[in-house]
Amino acid sequence: MSEDTAQRTDAVVKEKRAPLPRSVKFTVAILFAAWIVDYIDRLVITIVLPLIGADLELNNTQLGLLASGFFFAYAFAQVPGGMLTDRFGGRPIAGVAMLTWSAFTALSGLVSSFGVLFTIRVLFGAAQAPFPSAAAKILAERTTPNQRMTAQGIVSASNGIGSLVGYLVIPPVVVLLGWRGTFIAMAGLGVLSFFLLFLLPKLRVEVPKPSAESAAARAEQWRQVRALVRNPTMMIFAAMFFSSNLITWGVVTWMPSYLQQVRGIDVGSSSLLLALPALCIAVGIYVGGRLTDRLGGASAKIVAPAMAVSLVAIILMATSESLTMFIIFECIAIFGCGLCNVPVVSVPLKALSTQLSGSAFSIVNFGGQLAGIVAPLAMGILLDSYGYTSAFLFLGVGAVLAIVMAIIAPQSVDAFAQRTKLVAQEAQQ
Repeated sequence: MSEDTAQRTDAVVKEKRAPLPRSVKFTVAILFAAWIVDYIDRLVITIVLPLIGADLELNNTQLGLLASGFFFAYAFAQVPGGMLTDRFGGRPIAGVAMLTWSAFTALSGLVSSFGVLFTIRVLFGAAQAPFPSAAAKILAERTTPNQRMTAQGIVSASNGIGSLVGYLVIPPVVVLLGWRGTFIAMAGLGVLSFFLLFLLPKLRVEVPKPSAESAAARAEQWRQVRALVRNPTMMIFAAMFFSSNLITWGVVTWMPSYLQQVRGIDVGSSSLLLALPALCIAVGIYVGGRLTDRLGGASAKIVAPAMAVSLVAIILMATSESLTMFIIFECIAIFGCGLCNVPVVSVPLKALSTQLSGSAFSIVNFGGQLAGIVAPLAMGILLDSYGYTSAFLFLGVGAVLAIVMAIIAPQSVDAFAQRTKLVAQEAQQ
């Protein structure tokens, strides 16, 4: 090993061990807060779903379709949202997304028919779709590669914290304002979070302004994005996220209804029972981020064992007669899902350039959000036909698929680079 190589290696090791700089911590804090609002706004409908059903006289299949409506647009707009982010930058796209989704959140409380509410939920999903890639871009532009996964792990934990805060805050608001007033009240949070974007630190490396000289570089970037979208290796990571998120969105969507319909617990009294699993997934995401840094993002070492434990917990949860044991097994299953959130994007984000980070994240996130279409609707159909036991057992399919994807996925940056390079060359032919 040469002296220069040894010095660079030593610098990398020191950077990994050093605490995150103040500018990175501040960026993480802003994104953390914005993500919490994002999750609170999308969580409202799952808590008020039984009330909407009673008010609009809807069956479980229709309620499942309402919950899935958000994801119809959210999932399929992930890749276009990532492309827009890579073209126009993270902060502008995030700002537009925040203001637009807040408007549709408010409109959700003003409707009086299934068709109109479903349409608004689809538009709400389209409005939120660019935000994940925009947030990933904002973080990538303000961190080094060796800081990125720890920072991403902390930001990703906001998903669970957002659910935790939502489950504690939303039920009392529903009791006070009803389901319509709750949508309108929560819309204000999105508007407030928009102003946080103006507090973001400067970029770590300034992005060059568009010029004639950069036209060729932009054309090359778009070529790489197109190759990335067609890349089967990226589809493996997207499928892995789909599988683990199948469990997450199935539980998140139907747990409030289960507690109200089966256990007889009203909305106002369900806060703590809903918040506990949310805390578990937040802890799982953070731990998953730390494990990812230590194990290099190898999904076979993190995702596969986590999903194996979740599979057992799902079976025990679905067949449990005791509410206490049901919640315990639910927490174990959802903790396993949290462990997977960072590893499923780790290798692609480490292997690819910052310029492609938005598109790469959006491709993987597309798979995760596609689960939001399948899980609520499939479980709603199963509920109308067979009941909650069968609906919850269905989630075990996600755990099995995640284990398979975790094993066949490339386990390192080098392995990922070899596969994507081969596919990119073939895409040009």
